[in-house]
Amino acid sequence: MTVSRVGTKDLYVTLHGHERRERYHRTTGIEEGQHARPARLLTPEQYEERTQRASLFARLLAAGIEVRHGKRADMPTDKLRALLAVMQDDSTDEEVRTP
Repeated sequence: MTVSRVGTKDLYVTLHGHERRERYHRTTGIEEGQHARPARLLTPEQYEERTQRASLFARLLAAGIEVRHGKRADMPTDKLRALLAVMQDDSTDEEVRTP
């Protein structure tokens, strides 16, 4: 998906060679006119960050820590990485201590 036109308030995108009808807010990237579940345009960096966070939450859950959905947005990615590192170190220590 690529940005095809930029208006004063909205962005328009092209997908597979055709301009889509959807409009996205120029500064937020949120789809205009959609109230139930609007789509959002992301930069490659934002997409990578979102993918990393989803992976971190899944790995934390596998390690026994469930972060509530209401708290996920407030938790910085660096803290998630640090928490996962601590949990991985603890599991290594437990394996070593087990006779």
